[in-house]
Amino acid sequence: MSSRSSGKVPAATRWAALLFLSAPIAAYLAFLTSLGWAAPLLGGLAAWLWLKRNAERSVTRCVLFLLGWAALLSLTTILLSFLLPEQAAHVIPRGSAYWQEMIEFVRTGGGTEGTPALFIPEHLLHLGIFLLLALVTGGLLALVLGAFLIGYMSYYVAQVALHAEEPVLAVLLAWHPWALLRVVAFLILGVCFARPLLLRRDPRVALSETKGPLLLASVLWLGDLLLKAALAPVWSALIRSWAGVSVP
Repeated sequence: MSSRSSGKVPAATRWAALLFLSAPIAAYLAFLTSLGWAAPLLGGLAAWLWLKRNAERSVTRCVLFLLGWAALLSLTTILLSFLLPEQAAHVIPRGSAYWQEMIEFVRTGGGTEGTPALFIPEHLLHLGIFLLLALVTGGLLALVLGAFLIGYMSYYVAQVALHAEEPVLAVLLAWHPWALLRVVAFLILGVCFARPLLLRRDPRVALSETKGPLLLASVLWLGDLLLKAALAPVWSALIRSWAGVSVP
């Protein structure tokens, strides 16, 4: 008897529900308990459990599901940070510090975000740590790191919205297009570099089977750097003029 005819929910559906519900629940628990690391730890763990179960499936399928997880985590964090800004400042790891770094970018298009000599070394560091964690932990700590990065980026987005005349438009603009490329690139890389340990295969063999996705991730990551270098000052001006953002 099939699971549908017997009234049981298929296992794949239950695991998908775990993945997608884990993101908003983890973000909410962080605010509820004032334990900021609850979101990246619980959210990252749930995403890893789903990935572990689905590691044999195509890279494309895994990345698409994890993109949904990342989007829900970001949207929930943005909403909670917008509604509870004072609590968010204390709850989200590195949220306030990152906002202070980004204020100059919002005001003028400068700062680290608008200066290639400053942001390229930072991007290289994040990439190296992420790949190492994905490879040696089967993606677990890489997903935790990814959730951490999404958390403070989402806090920044909420802060821009709080200083905007058009908050919804501010949210859309503050998730910079180059940052979206980076998220997709990191998820592809995370899935590919997690496979050797999850599938218990030689890393050289497992990675050679994902040459296409790895090439795409490399293009997206380089596109992130090039787009950021070219558009950052212009994008800052768009945020200020289109969304009516003013930072004192």
